[in-house]
Amino acid sequence: MIGLIAATANGRRNAAHLAEAWPDARFYEGGPKEMLGRAWAECDGIVVFLAVGAAARLIAPLLVDKRSDPGVVCVDDAGRFAVALIGGHRETEGANVLAERVAEALCAEPVITTASDSLGVPALDSLGADLGFEIEEGSDLASVGAAMVSGERVNLVSDLRWPIGPLPENVMRTNEPESPMILISDRTTKVPHPSVVYRPPSLKVGVGCSR
Repeated sequence: MIGLIAATANGRRNAAHLAEAWPDARFYEGGPKEMLGRAWAECDGIVVFLAVGAAARLIAPLLVDKRSDPGVVCVDDAGRFAVALIGGHRETEGANVLAERVAEALCAEPVITTASDSLGVPALDSLGADLGFEIEEGSDLASVGAAMVSGERVNLVSDLRWPIGPLPENVMRTNEPESPMILISDRTTKVPHPSVVYRPPSLKVGVGCSR
C-alpha cells in the first residue's frame, strides 16, 4: 500500500488526486508527524507532500534499516517535483519507481539522485532480485557500488552464468577472488574486502528412500 501524507491545502489536493487515481493508495488525514508514524508501519511506500527538509526531519527518528524501511517520495507544495528521498532501490515500492509514478500522475518532474540510476549502472541492492538472489549479511554494497560507478575494475566471480543482464565494462568476469568483488555462489568461502556476496536459490534438500 502507498501512504499519502500532506500538511497544506495544495498538498491535500494532490494527495486526494493520487488516492482517487491509485487503488493501492491511502490518504492519511491528520497531523503529518502522527500520520507518518502510522503509515510507516502499514505501507510499502509513502508520498509526503512537504519540503524535503521538513520531510527529512520527520522520517529521521523512524529509520531502522534500508532493507525494511518504506520507500519515501517527497513532493513540493506546487506539485512540480517528485523527489525520491529514501529507499530508492527497495524491492517493493522503491522510491525511484514511486517517484516516476507520482510524476506521471501529477505531470511533475521525477528527481532521482542515486548514482547507479543517474549513470545507467545496475543497482547492487537489486541485482538478481528477480532470480531470487539474497545478499549475504556483511556485504559492502557501498564500497563495491562506489567502485563500479567510478569506473574502477570490479571482479565478478560466479559458479554459474546467471542471466543478470548487462553490466558495465569495468565489471570483469574472473576466477580470481580479488577485491572489489561481486560473488554469486552457494558455496561457503572466504571473500576479500570489500565484496558483495549473492546467494542464489540453487540448493535443494530432499529425502530419498530405497526398497
